[in-house]
Amino acid sequence: MNNIILDKIREYYLLKGKFNISVPMPDEIGEMDSWHTQKALDAWRKVKKERKFLLSKEESVVLYYALKKTREIDLPIAEVGVYEGGSASFMRKFTDKELYLFDTFGVYVAVYEGKKYVRTSEDKMTFGMNVFSLKEPFKEIENSNIFVGLFPETAKGIEQKFSFVHLDCDLYQSISDGLNFFYPRLETGGIILIHDIYLSGVRKALYDFGKPYLSIGNQGIIIK
Repeated sequence: MNNIILDKIREYYLLKGKFNISVPMPDEIGEMDSWHTQKALDAWRKVKKERKFLLSKEESVVLYYALKKTREIDLPIAEVGVYEGGSASFMRKFTDKELYLFDTFGVYVAVYEGKKYVRTSEDKMTFGMNVFSLKEPFKEIENSNIFVGLFPETAKGIEQKFSFVHLDCDLYQSISDGLNFFYPRLETGGIILIHDIYLSGVRKALYDFGKPYLSIGNQGIIIK
């Protein structure tokens, strides 16, 4: 473990009062510097002007550094939980790798005791968007494959290896499915970044998955 890197992470995040680093950051993630951090923040501001983007600027910085660390792995990127393409658009500003984007785009699915409960996009509890409005938000995200429907059913037949995976789907079953599907398909040195680890369902999915992960504020990082 590199204590200098950990100190830099703490200085940038903890002093802002926003993050709690429970696991030291290993050398594999890399050292932060002001130039790269500013580059990430500039992209965050630009995407926020272009479309709905729910990641905070601090979360976007973590996404940037995790993505940057996998830049030498020439394999596609996947995201489960796309919403209106904010994080996909953010990632596209730093890579031309092929994107696999999975979302229900309008249907919120909860799983309780093995049963699926579906809420349509008209329900106030969901961030869903109308499937028929997909073309406009995603027209500028080039080299992307959009999979509409329930994951992992929409991923059947995909045996492709991946360099980076972003899971932002909030629910136990969705995170569990994402981890179990993508980890075997993750190239050595690849990264899975998990959002909203403060949610109990997300934490339980990570615990049940059983692989060690790094906790940086509201995000978890698994390095293969």
